[in-house]
Amino acid sequence: ALIETDKVSALIGPLLSQEVNAVASVAQDKKVPLIILAPQKKENSSHAYLFQHSLIPEKEVAQIIQRVRPMKLENFILFFPENSYGRQYKELFQHWIEKETSGKILAEAAYSADLPDFTETLRQFLVPRLRASRTGLFIPDSFRRVIKIAEALDTLALADLQLIGTSRWHH
Repeated sequence: ALIETDKVSALIGPLLSQEVNAVASVAQDKKVPLIILAPQKKENSSHAYLFQHSLIPEKEVAQIIQRVRPMKLENFILFFPENSYGRQYKELFQHWIEKETSGKILAEAAYSADLPDFTETLRQFLVPRLRASRTGLFIPDSFRRVIKIAEALDTLALADLQLIGTSRWHH
């Protein structure tokens, strides 16, 4: 209704992936361009009025690997939330590491998305697995949890790890 009454020429959003289909359907029906801010699992190339602003997961991880390659990391540890986003990005990162680098995945572990303190979990998981330097810790999660993870790493004096993450670190 607002599209017609306010003569909307374009829509920007939504921020949540689960809302995209409903908004995209309206935008396509009304022939109003929609700039999608939420990450999508695949490109929406079949819709003339939909424009993806964020990267699809495969492209995002490919770009992460391009930024990681010059660091010459030899080992990687995958530490991800036990949810669909965490599992998807863990699998994509693992695939790209095996395909595009000579690095090795030392270990992987999922954690509960509502874990309040990461210190003991990281002590049990990371400390026995850490080897030489040049190790990257991939954490596909929000900046809020990454802050808690970084604090736990500092408490455990594990600051030599190179932290690697997704666009969720920025919002």
